[in-house]
Amino acid sequence: MNSSEYEFSDEFSVSGSRIKACYYRNQTSNVAPLSIALTSALPTFILQVMVVLLTSRILLSILRPLKQPSIVAYLLTGFVLSGLAPIPFFANNVFPLKSVQVMETFANLALVYYMFLVGLEVNVDSIMHCGRKAFAVAILGILIPLGIGLGLFFLLGHFTGIQNDTRGSMFWAVAFTASNFPEVAGILADLKLLHSDIGRLALSSSIISDFCTWILLVVTLSIVNSRTFFTILNTLSFVLLCFILVRPIISMIISNTISGDDIKDNHIYFILGWVVFFGLVFDACGVHSFVGGFIFGVIMPPDEMEIKAKITEKLEDFVSGIMLPLFFLMIGHKTNIIQMVRAAPWHALLLIVAISLAAKILSTILVCLFTDLKLKEGLALGLLMNTKGVMPFIAITTGVNIQALNTIEFPVIAVSLILMTAVVEPIIAATYKSRRKLMRYKRRTIESVFKPGTPFKVLACVHSTSDVLGMINLLEASNATKDFPIRLIGVHLVELTRRATAMLVVNDQCNRDIYTSFGCSNSESDQIADAFKSYSYRTEGVTNVQTITIVSNYRSMHEDICNLAQDSRATLIILPYYRSLLAGDARSEDVISTFHDMCRDVSANAPCSLGLLIDRGANYQDQRVVMLFVGGADDREALAYAWRMASSPSLKLTVVRFLPGITPQDDPESVPTITMSLDEENEKRLDEDCTYEFMWKTAESESINYVEKVVNNGEETLAAMREHDLHCTLYIVGKGTHHIHSRSPVLMGLSDWSTNPELGVLGDTLASSSFASRASILVVQQYAAEKSGSPEGENGAETALNGSSTVALQQQRSKRRDYFDRMDYDFDQNSDEEDDDTRLVS
Repeated sequence: MNSSEYEFSDEFSVSGSRIKACYYRNQTSNVAPLSIALTSALPTFILQVMVVLLTSRILLSILRPLKQPSIVAYLLTGFVLSGLAPIPFFANNVFPLKSVQVMETFANLALVYYMFLVGLEVNVDSIMHCGRKAFAVAILGILIPLGIGLGLFFLLGHFTGIQNDTRGSMFWAVAFTASNFPEVAGILADLKLLHSDIGRLALSSSIISDFCTWILLVVTLSIVNSRTFFTILNTLSFVLLCFILVRPIISMIISNTISGDDIKDNHIYFILGWVVFFGLVFDACGVHSFVGGFIFGVIMPPDEMEIKAKITEKLEDFVSGIMLPLFFLMIGHKTNIIQMVRAAPWHALLLIVAISLAAKILSTILVCLFTDLKLKEGLALGLLMNTKGVMPFIAITTGVNIQALNTIEFPVIAVSLILMTAVVEPIIAATYKSRRKLMRYKRRTIESVFKPGTPFKVLACVHSTSDVLGMINLLEASNATKDFPIRLIGVHLVELTRRATAMLVVNDQCNRDIYTSFGCSNSESDQIADAFKSYSYRTEGVTNVQTITIVSNYRSMHEDICNLAQDSRATLIILPYYRSLLAGDARSEDVISTFHDMCRDVSANAPCSLGLLIDRGANYQDQRVVMLFVGGADDREALAYAWRMASSPSLKLTVVRFLPGITPQDDPESVPTITMSLDEENEKRLDEDCTYEFMWKTAESESINYVEKVVNNGEETLAAMREHDLHCTLYIVGKGTHHIHSRSPVLMGLSDWSTNPELGVLGDTLASSSFASRASILVVQQYAAEKSGSPEGENGAETALNGSSTVALQQQRSKRRDYFDRMDYDFDQNSDEEDDDTRLVS
């Protein structure tokens, strides 16, 4: 046997039909020992990623209750793991020195793609639409910290006595000027300040500050380069070439190769490949490669929202959640805390943190002197602008890589930045409360706007385009006319799935440009907005439409809905309700359950009346609507809405009122004893008044039919409902208060089977019945001031009755009759101006 045959047999052994391979000559077993496996770069890198992810998730769960943003957890992960480096096991197996280059390479690659995602979110044109106050806060928030950062750099040299490299002062200055828009938005959402005046101003200012600081960093990188003039010239030339030539070419390629939303993975891979190419070009120009990723994201066509959303969906979680923590791990490895403590005294570090925090606050105080911004809000705004993100750490890491920052200056500013970010949210949570003004307005119920000239203000919410048709059909059936106009706010509810945060987006062109990429594909929002506007055009201007997108976590979305209804002085909120999943529905049961929870939260906190719509695809025009009346404020509100619909000549309305029999059928021997509380007696008298007025006003209408059914229990009620199901396209019912419907003989037995309390007994029965399976259902709940805690201000709507006063009850009944009689009078079309019926309370 020759030499080659001998080596072959030494590395391979044949046993029957099996061949065993030995990867290393010193390995004789079938399983490689750990020491051999970790000599390879890939297993070591995978182990490092696992350790980083595990540590960061543990710290995130610990710091979240302490109101700390995720970047603090990532930075502490780097510090903790770098502190374990002296331990022999970690030094040899987890973080060996020879693996640093591989880890740093992946961290820089993650940084390039992260900056590409940041660039996708930037719309240069939209920044010009921010107000003067936002520009003033942003510009002063850059200039003042810029000068103070330069001074603090040399102050540290005075404390340590170490010779400074003057180039390092520029990186310190850039780091202190930065503000991070996603982190600012997250803090505002956690503190429920997102929709406040200071929240909107902070968001606009942080957007401008972010963009300007990136420009400042590019200039800094060009200046510290030895070939300053050529670096700046090459960089500016290529950036202009990108905007003038490359951007139109990309737009043309996308429009010619991608039809509609048919975006394939190959399109995504092609774009991601160009990200690396742009990083290479900018690195060759003399600036960092991440600038190339950022510029390529910026030049992506702003109207190509579908492909931007697809790229973000594919890349976001992997880059931000898995790869980017490696960048913070490298910061931890470069931060020698022990050496910093020995060289720089703690009072010097605290002084640097205090002065740097004061720099942003001082800039906003100066803005307060020249604008109407209050001092308290200016202080809170200045503190918010101290929130740091990835960008300042990119700046100081670049500085230490080119040896502009030494082993003392780098950890001092790194620790300073993390302390500045860590104190922002706890201080604001403890000291600042939103001075939100609560509207005290009259028209919170449908009954209160049921008079000529009074607009019917509706907040119509949809989760997706599939909800729009049913919502518009209901609005068209609401019969908007010149005498009874509708003011509609169409709300697109989008679940927050990205690191940006809950935000309210008014779909005009200016704000759409700013906020399009935070959380949803704007194409769906555009389709919903166009559908609502098309409905407005069909009503020939008697319906005024505004569309808004709410991007928020479903756990807190009810607060955004209720706040929007309060601010817009809405009369009715309409929410889609999913009784169960339909065939082909991609949503899970957990999502449907989340929708139900949100509906319950809105029901408990609504500042006006609420309608839950179970849409089953029916068109209510030229169709039959059945209103079921049992009794109570919710049923009277449902009757008012059905009455409004009945004014349309193409719609037929049947009102079925269920009255309890004298003796329940299931106990014919019993003596008829009915015990009613004073509140229930008052409600019964109001029901009598309401139905009496309805019969009197609609007696001559051929399209309205009023029927009374005497029933003894829920079974008879169900049988009576089946009689009116023929060709019915919409049921309207009141939710019904528990203390009235649960004790009513009409619903005896039905309440025991109710599983969805937000629908009420009748609503849940209809939703689960077989005979009403094709009809849509609208469940109405009337606003109750004592329920929501909102101030009483109703005039012409239901008010609380003093049970001990018979005179007050008679006045209430007389008032209701006078209210219906006044419907024949003429009212001023401008009666909606809230000067007479709106007050502001702190």
